[in-house]
Amino acid sequence: MIAALAAALGGSFASAEVTAGEQIVNLDLGTGIPFLKGIINQSPTSLANPGFLIGGQYIYQLTPHIGVGADIDDSMYGSADIGVGSGQTAHFTSNHLGVEAMGRYVFMPQSQWNPYLVAGVGLNENSLKATVPAGTAFSGNWASPAYSVGAGVETVLPHSIIAGLEARWRYIGTESYAMNPAITGGGNFSPGGWSELAIAARLGYRFGGK
Repeated sequence: MIAALAAALGGSFASAEVTAGEQIVNLDLGTGIPFLKGIINQSPTSLANPGFLIGGQYIYQLTPHIGVGADIDDSMYGSADIGVGSGQTAHFTSNHLGVEAMGRYVFMPQSQWNPYLVAGVGLNENSLKATVPAGTAFSGNWASPAYSVGAGVETVLPHSIIAGLEARWRYIGTESYAMNPAITGGGNFSPGGWSELAIAARLGYRFGGK
């Protein structure tokens, strides 16, 4: 698919050598696979399904191997319908927005394909909501520290266009809320840890450097 994109852009692959001083801006599109568990009526339950991820990234290469920058990702998870007590089903929706300072290490900066490791730290903004036919069982928004680790690979197409693929595990956080007993007829809720596996295709532009 990447080779076909290169041909559509009017040529073969361009030199993918990574050089000090170059800069990259990327658009990320993919999926966020949430690991969001809650304890509902004393039973561990998954509260979200995989959803759409969109993000952006800026990288500055200090050396051919080491780059630093920042990224932002928004994961809009698939909803989940879960029984919460008194025969009712709650409709769970969730979202995660993360902003991180990040660094990466490129293993083969002179090759056509550049594999790398990446890590980041920053801040998350999280939201989780459950509704039942009678109303809102609970709704919460909270901030939490962020950290992530991952790996990817990229190459350069004609006209300095970057194409690649990245997978990253991200810690999102934890928070506790009590369901409204007047709405649910009972049913306790306590979320456990929240993390995600983010898998994204990357398309960007490279400038500067050698």
